[in-house]
Amino acid sequence: MKKALKLSAVALSMTAAFSANAATTIFKNVDIFNGTEEKLYEDHHVMVVDNKIAQISSKEIMAEGDAVVIDGEGKT
Repeated sequence: MKKALKLSAVALSMTAAFSANAATTIFKNVDIFNGTEEKLYEDHHVMVVDNKIAQISSKEIMAEGDAVVIDGEGKT
């Protein structure tokens, strides 16, 4: 669970860093802990638009336009 919280913190900090330059950020291959279940959703994809989570999917989300894509595979 600590790993999931660390990943969440990293994802949020990356979103803040890129928000000034891009309205859309896609995180690929990340693990998600939603805070309400004891389940960890592994290898998911998250799209953030204007600093808000717009989509979460187990399937790859295609980047459009100038979206920033961050691959979380193998990162902690």
